[in-house]
Amino acid sequence: MIIEINKAIEKVGGEIFQVGGCVRDQILGKQSKDIDFLVRKLTLKKIADTISKLGKVTECGESFGVIKATIQGEEFDFAIPRIKETKTGNSHTDFAIECDPFASIEDDLGRRDFTCNSLAKDSSGNIIDLFDGINHIKQGILHAVGNADDRFQEDPLRILRGIQFASRFNFLLHRDVLISMFNNRHLLHHVSGERIHEEFKKAWEKGDVKVLRNLINVTGVGYELFGRAFTPHVHNVEHKDKVLINFILFFLEGGDSGALKPTNEMVEHLDAAKRIENIPIFKHKRHVLENLLHVFKVIDKNKFDLIEKSLELPLSPKELAVSGNELKKMGFEGKRIGEIQRGLLHEIHCGNDEYESVWGKIINEHRNLMKRLSCI
Repeated sequence: MIIEINKAIEKVGGEIFQVGGCVRDQILGKQSKDIDFLVRKLTLKKIADTISKLGKVTECGESFGVIKATIQGEEFDFAIPRIKETKTGNSHTDFAIECDPFASIEDDLGRRDFTCNSLAKDSSGNIIDLFDGINHIKQGILHAVGNADDRFQEDPLRILRGIQFASRFNFLLHRDVLISMFNNRHLLHHVSGERIHEEFKKAWEKGDVKVLRNLINVTGVGYELFGRAFTPHVHNVEHKDKVLINFILFFLEGGDSGALKPTNEMVEHLDAAKRIENIPIFKHKRHVLENLLHVFKVIDKNKFDLIEKSLELPLSPKELAVSGNELKKMGFEGKRIGEIQRGLLHEIHCGNDEYESVWGKIINEHRNLMKRLSCI
């Protein structure tokens, strides 16, 4: 597909390069899902018209000089060179971007965040490396492009991006980068929670959480974003939703997770994990307990055993041997049915056998009474 894209752009007079993460991943020997292109000598409209013949243009961000397209089921970004980014305020959206289709590839690469991402590959396969990015990748050291303070002040999210890259690729932070992250960490308060969430999500899903914890501690980012009570647990867990499990582990012992705008599901699970001993176990949802099993498996054997045992028992009225309809047929009505069901669940989880419990006896006595009445 890349060959076809290259040919289409060059046919109408453009120059095309693969840039950023996809080139970095090739150097690292990793498969890259996201392929970004930089196109010179063509306007954004001309690029969109050309690419639309190969697939569907899904978004055209003229103010950012970017086109998003889906071609044969794959998503691609096409950008024209940026020559200037000017801050207009403190918010992450407060900046103006100037693009120039005829600016050099060198101009564009010089505005990128880290040297490992300031690489480009032309349509012939030649790699352009102006800032020693390949050597830095091989050394496993994260360097900023130019002055680190300038890069982080242009976009503070780059602080988290750098930490995320280090956790994923086992990079060390260059001394200048580390110091600059610490000195500029307060700027993260101007970054939206959604963007912060996305960087942590990538690190939790693909990175080493121990490296992540160490870096947010040494840079002061953890306390800056989540407060002094932030004391994360770190364990490399195997779970289909590593993001959810790692989120709970990070914030179970303290810290305000609001800075990364957690989803409702995350909040529900974290709240359940914190109150697992204070709320009757049957009042938690089964799927929540199933997920919490993976949390407490690595940090608290007693709570793990409690949840594991509870998952073998009924956890809702629908799972009881005596249904609501059956109770209704016995003559129970309204709130009394719910009261009986809650009583049964409580006694089951307190260790009583359902049919030897107080509520079980009430049901059996009522059932026998109804049988006798039906014979009169």
